[in-house]
Order: sequence, then C-alpha cells, then structure tokens
Amino acid sequence: MIPSGSHQTRLAVAPSPRSPTTTTPDPTAATREVRPIRRSFLLDIPPELRNLIYEAVLASTGGAQFSANFHRKDLCFASALPRTNKQVRWEFSTAALSIADIHTIAPHFSFRHIVAFLNRLQDVDLRTLPTLKLPAQRRVVIELIPIGPLAPLFLDRWATRAAHPTKKGTEVNFEYRLPEGYVEDGAQWQRRYEWERQMTRMTPGRAREEFGRILEALRKGSTES
Repeated sequence: MIPSGSHQTRLAVAPSPRSPTTTTPDPTAATREVRPIRRSFLLDIPPELRNLIYEAVLASTGGAQFSANFHRKDLCFASALPRTNKQVRWEFSTAALSIADIHTIAPHFSFRHIVAFLNRLQDVDLRTLPTLKLPAQRRVVIELIPIGPLAPLFLDRWATRAAHPTKKGTEVNFEYRLPEGYVEDGAQWQRRYEWERQMTRMTPGRAREEFGRILEALRKGSTES
C-alpha cells in the first residue's frame, strides 16, 4: 500500500515479445484499395485517330453482323473493343454503320429482320450503303439458308418490296450467297426450277432483277456443291 501523499512513480511496461507494436504490411492491401475508375486510354486519343483504329479493327474482324432474331436490334461484332465502355461502344457502332461490311443470314428466305434493320436506319446511314448504281467499298452480304422445300412466300415479298422506290433500301446492292458446303436436294432443285420459269413471266424491273440475283446465287451454289 502506497502511503497517502507520497509521490507515485509510473513504471513503463516493456512490450511483450509475443505482442509486437509494429504491424506486418498486408500484401493484398493494395489490391483491395478502392481507386477511382479511370477512363479508357483510347478516349485520350483524338477522334480522327480513334476512327482509324475502329476501321482497322472492323476490317480485320469481319465487319458487323446483325441477327436473324427479329427482336434483336443491335449490331454484333467479333471484336471485344466495343465492350470497353459505353462511349467506345457508341463510337464503334457508329463507325460500323458507315464503313463496315455487314453480314446476316436469311433462314428459309425470311427477310423480315433485314427489312426491320433498313427501316431503323437514318437516311445519312442508309446513304453509306452500296447501291446498284453507285457501288461502295463496303458490302452487305446475305447468306441464304434454305431449309427443306424452298418457300416462295418470303422470297416473293422481298422481290415485290424491291419494286417500290418509297421503301427504304430498295436500291441497296445486296450480295447473296449460300452456306459453305450447301448441297441442293431434290425438293430444292424442283422449287428452283419452278422459280426459274416464274422469273421468265415477270415484268422487267427491280422485282425481277432482285429475284434473278437470288436465283443466280442458288444456281451457283448448286453447281459448286
């Protein structure tokens, strides 16, 4: 017991060797540190140079594709560049509409998704597509996917639409082709033969011309198989 009024001396307690006063640095702390999101370095480049990059990427990755799914409206790309961020996606898609080759398929000769795509295009974008009178460097390729006996209804509608100059895209130079390895069966040959006879009875004009270009692709595919 310390006598009342006496001077109390405070003794410093030495730290225990088992309880160090210093903390060992956590090697994972830097990775857990919350940092502000940085913009893509691509956006630091002048827009003119970015457009050249987009053009080169589109040319080397096959251009743009749009789905035969009627409800899907966006262009699709093989490159991962559009997934960088929203601004790059918008710029890349805008560039694609102006300069890229565009590919799609027409299963069972259904062109509804192509019509929907054309109707959504603004006039400035529509004018960048190659036309029959003014071919451009880019291409719009439709791969025909015959399934079973060839159905004339969709093809007739597509050809008839081409005869209406007020419809969007009726002057676009579409390139038609068949899937690699396509083999024409008997039912498809019979339908193509009937279409050949039907074309001879059609009035000369855009409908007959577009009808004939599709039949030419079918003939070429049958001779190459």
